[in-house]
Amino acid sequence: MTKKLFTLCVLSLMTALAWGQSPIVKVEGGLVQGVASASSDVTVFRGIPYAAPPVGNLRWKRPQPVVKWEGVRKADTFSNICWQPGNAVGTFYGNEFYWKENTVQSEDCLYLNIWTPADAVGQQGKKLPVAFWVHGGAYFNGYGHEITMDGDAWARRGVILVTINYRLGIFGFLAHPELSAETSDGTSGNYGTYDQVAALKWVYENIAQFGGDPNNITVLGQSAGAASIKNLVSSPLSKGMIKNAVIQSGGGISETASAGSDNGQKQAETTGKTFMDKFGYTSLKKMRNAPAEELLNHFKAEGMGLFRPHIDGILLKESFDDAARNQHLADAEYMIGCTLDDIRPMGKQIDAFCFLRDSLDRRPAYQYLFARKLPGTHDGAFHSAELWYMFHTLDRSWRPMTEADYTLADEVMDCWTNFVKYGNPGWHPFTLANPYVMTFNIKPQGQSNDIVAKGETPVRLSDSYSFTEGPAADAKGDVFFTDQPNNRIYRWDCESGEITLFTDQSGRSNGMYFDAQGNLIACADMDNQLWAFDTEGHSTILITDFGGRLLNGPNDVWISKDGGYYLTDPYFKRDYWTRSPERQQPVEGLYYLAPGGKQLTMLDSTLNQPNGLVGTPDGKHLYVAEAKANRILKYDIQSDGSLTNRQVFADMGSDGMTIDDRGNIYLTGDGVTVFDKNSHKIAHFPIPEDWTANVCFGGKERNILFITASKSVYTLKMLVHGVK
Repeated sequence: MTKKLFTLCVLSLMTALAWGQSPIVKVEGGLVQGVASASSDVTVFRGIPYAAPPVGNLRWKRPQPVVKWEGVRKADTFSNICWQPGNAVGTFYGNEFYWKENTVQSEDCLYLNIWTPADAVGQQGKKLPVAFWVHGGAYFNGYGHEITMDGDAWARRGVILVTINYRLGIFGFLAHPELSAETSDGTSGNYGTYDQVAALKWVYENIAQFGGDPNNITVLGQSAGAASIKNLVSSPLSKGMIKNAVIQSGGGISETASAGSDNGQKQAETTGKTFMDKFGYTSLKKMRNAPAEELLNHFKAEGMGLFRPHIDGILLKESFDDAARNQHLADAEYMIGCTLDDIRPMGKQIDAFCFLRDSLDRRPAYQYLFARKLPGTHDGAFHSAELWYMFHTLDRSWRPMTEADYTLADEVMDCWTNFVKYGNPGWHPFTLANPYVMTFNIKPQGQSNDIVAKGETPVRLSDSYSFTEGPAADAKGDVFFTDQPNNRIYRWDCESGEITLFTDQSGRSNGMYFDAQGNLIACADMDNQLWAFDTEGHSTILITDFGGRLLNGPNDVWISKDGGYYLTDPYFKRDYWTRSPERQQPVEGLYYLAPGGKQLTMLDSTLNQPNGLVGTPDGKHLYVAEAKANRILKYDIQSDGSLTNRQVFADMGSDGMTIDDRGNIYLTGDGVTVFDKNSHKIAHFPIPEDWTANVCFGGKERNILFITASKSVYTLKMLVHGVK
């Protein structure tokens, strides 16, 4: 910096402070001055260029250096947005996020925005952490100043927020043989991703002028923004510029090793040439002279998923999956998650990424689940729902947000900014031994929404079994569970933690429950019977048949407070049966055994593989899983034990089931999933086993969730309690 320029900056700083204006800072391209944000202690710089406008002959070229400007650029207005189809009002996302949209589209769109504490502007010694946000939109929509996106709450927590625009759709990701022929490396396309790298490089080189630390940059993104983050941490061109990374609703990795990408450079070029030839753009001159709106209309007509990032051997040398497995990702801390009702199931892919990080002895990832079902509609915790909360912009939403929502936004913001600051959001990482997932949801008035004890994760007690099932807790809180193939029942002592053999003649018991007299009632699957074990492990046969015919194979049992038994009897063919392997009963039934009774009563004969079941402690409701129908049914229990008012409680099957003292229902299969009594999914606990079979609450205080899963058993310390 010349002496004259240095003097000008000092004088500008003094003048700005004297008149209450933001100081002027020097960045690549010239001098820039921000304005006070809605918060007087935050300064925002809107629309700072980070590259030359990609117009004219720069259309479909990699971002070029910023064009210098004269004087002081007043950064008080957001830039034009990149050309895109948009989300019309009347569509879901149009109504959710774009109902107040009033933006101008242009190819001149490569700008970024910065929110920083007012007292940090021009103070290079502040070294504040930096959040670099990449918006989503399927690579063809979106921009960096959408209604949800604001940096005031970030800056007030001591974090500088940067949001960017990047080229989209046909303008951002078209590849073409003639475009490749122009470049020294013989590749084309990926311009939008090159824009992201250029913006990151600009931040790395200039953010100190805004009080930021170039060595503490966290890249964050959601949806296609999350996929963009996966590209950035995989690209050699961003090496050394990323400290942490957040991947929101962008999946994880495939559960099996990938075979590489099938969407490489040549295929991308073929797609681009086919598109251009179809509409008569048969030369670079015609392509670059075509009106932007005309190209956009063709793009919308042909299918907006045509042009996306691809492996080109330069910017992207391998897929994110392969980079993760080959340990080529940026050496960073990772936070990853999705919403409860996301656009597609992502849990297993996210788990796979977290398990991989831990198995490779890399720093383990932090996993979250955003579970708040937004008020105002029945769309749940939909894809992008967390954006209102992570930018703390709930007051801009038309939804009837509650005080609890604002409290949740504070919690989300604290965790996100903690991760940017320290690489740790404030909860346990997800590891093979402790696969912890932080769930974000509102806390009902007068009640904490947390159900797991702080900092606790599932702990494997033992993995020395063939297949575990049927946990049930006695009056003391000891838990009995089965090793079904080995015909054994074990007891876990809740005080000593020891596991001992209870009986090696269990009848290959499946589901179990204790009656009021302390007898262990078990579904003895080997002979299709219902048994009772006394405290010494001696068995008595209670039920052998229905209507003179053997049962199909009793699966699970629950006992109401008045002593009535409820029993599911699906058909699962067993190779160890000595009787005919065919179904014994004409239906798969739900049965009832009245207190003191000897004969079963059929309650529901229309079920499709009824499985786990549990009732409420007041004896008013019964929940039953249908395995094949993949749903949970809820019934009202009448005084005579009969059932009425059958309705679907949840669109999810389950092997086993239990209930806590808040009325939350715990389901099993792919880990443990929890629904509140209003059918809202509120939590999910991944278990690193092929199958999670069953659950119950044990321990002296009934605050230990006991989980049987494949060859193992687990415990999880809870804030809620089971019911006796």
